[in-house]
Amino acid sequence: MHLFAHTVASNVGVEWLGNALGEVNYWAVLWAVVASLVVGWVWYHEKAFGEPWREAVGLKKSDLQNTQGLGAIFGGTIIFNAFTAAFLQAVMIATDTSGIWSGAILGAIIGMVFAGFPHVVHALFERKDSTYFGLALGHDVLTFAVMGGVLGAML
Repeated sequence: MHLFAHTVASNVGVEWLGNALGEVNYWAVLWAVVASLVVGWVWYHEKAFGEPWREAVGLKKSDLQNTQGLGAIFGGTIIFNAFTAAFLQAVMIATDTSGIWSGAILGAIIGMVFAGFPHVVHALFERKDSTYFGLALGHDVLTFAVMGGVLGAML
């Protein structure tokens, strides 16, 4: 993995990324993915923001009871969150960021700028209401902050 990442990064002029990816702690990435799933479960639980989110995306309660396709949904979520966590930790390594709070702050900033704001832009063009993009932005920032805290604690 390190040789591949270093070669690709060198070819596009970001050697720091290739070097940092070679140092990623994959146990930390695993725990960050678990933490992201917990955040999502709590955030989108009907006792938290699940009901307003469901209404904002136009789903009925019966739609959420349909288990068809859940394997792909959760499988994709786990895979993409693993890539996200590995990249986040590579950025933390490259910027010499460690510790729970420093990791959480960097994670929140990256989550807002690179996940949350683009999510809002898409929502605006999709004509989604402010409830939808407020919940999406909040979830993105919190998820990245928690992932960053977990990753920072394990550096």
